[in-house]
Amino acid sequence: MAAPVRPQIVLLSANPEVRITFRRIFDDSGWSIRESKAIVRLADAIDSAWMGVLLTDYTLPDGNWRTAMAVAKKVAFACETVVTSRIADERMWAEVLNLGAFDLIPQPIDPADALGLCTGAWRRVKSTRYQTRTVPPSTTTVWPVI
Repeated sequence: MAAPVRPQIVLLSANPEVRITFRRIFDDSGWSIRESKAIVRLADAIDSAWMGVLLTDYTLPDGNWRTAMAVAKKVAFACETVVTSRIADERMWAEVLNLGAFDLIPQPIDPADALGLCTGAWRRVKSTRYQTRTVPPSTTTVWPVI
């Protein structure tokens, strides 16, 4: 039986405090973590074989979460987006959910809530990966039987 795949996350934030906080949460929980400070560098953090969770700030120096989500969905094999913001309100929550993100994490960050939401997003990514083969498997890829 193949070894289980570690949950993967890309932290996209220009704010070092936000990245540090999330890094602690996910590192302590055994996630594989990649980081980026800007959308322009996001493609460097993921590739066509990557599958995981994009955790992004609502606003970024070179765009916003919608642009980041579009880039990730275009490049990655399978990806769910979780957005975070200091000014999370009902209107922002509705926008994020209606435009295709998995959920919104308000700041200050509650570690248990953040981990729970991203774990749910990771489960959806894994489920999507096995249901839709959007990228043909390489000759060395072993697909689990579900």
